[in-house]
Amino acid sequence: MDLGSLEEVAEKSDILTINCPLNEETKGIISADILSAMKPTAYLINTARGPIVDQKTLTEVLTRGGIGAADVKAVMDGMRGKVPVGIVNKEIAGSAVWQEKLKGYGEIFDDG
Repeated sequence: MDLGSLEEVAEKSDILTINCPLNEETKGIISADILSAMKPTAYLINTARGPIVDQKTLTEVLTRGGIGAADVKAVMDGMRGKVPVGIVNKEIAGSAVWQEKLKGYGEIFDDG
């Protein structure tokens, strides 16, 4: 059964789930083209590693209502430099390395 290209699948899907390993072939595979192809009512669920999705574009698409929703409340918090609500690995939230990453994300994706 041929499902078509990833872009064709994105165009047709009400829910697009990402379930793949992170490697050179998959890094950024959910790009601006894929996100733009999705229905404005579609949901994106990424159960894989974050870098598989172009996070900056995802933030922009969500902000302008280009897709219905994503499992990215946590991503949106992180992109704004905040500790994500519902974080599972709570002990990491206080680590200096993680706090530095959050600070960097907040500077890159600042709403203001």
